[in-house]
Amino acid sequence: QQQSQYIEIPVEAEVALFQTNSIGISATAGGSTWLLSKNKIYAHTDDYTEELGKADNLNNTSFSANAGLKFDMKISENVQINVEPGFKYLINPVNDIERYNPYTVGVNAGITVSLK
Repeated sequence: QQQSQYIEIPVEAEVALFQTNSIGISATAGGSTWLLSKNKIYAHTDDYTEELGKADNLNNTSFSANAGLKFDMKISENVQINVEPGFKYLINPVNDIERYNPYTVGVNAGITVSLK
């Protein structure tokens, strides 16, 4: 089993495409720096686990180009819900690998609370 974990530091810009009193649609674009924070390889059996080491083809720092949409819906004066489908193209995350899909597609969802 291989476990890898990254810390993502994004920088993105947002442009409003459509806005009413209760609904908003925006486009987002930017980039991220990815810092490798966990890199371990394990061997597992039914009653035994051993750490074998780490993968040597993962770069400690890599980057991504990000793009997506953001959908907002106002619930009250200070609360809105957000859904953000996005695409990230990863730049230089691994070395010496033949088959690799250098992108991720995901959906972030959340609640924004304004403390005005």
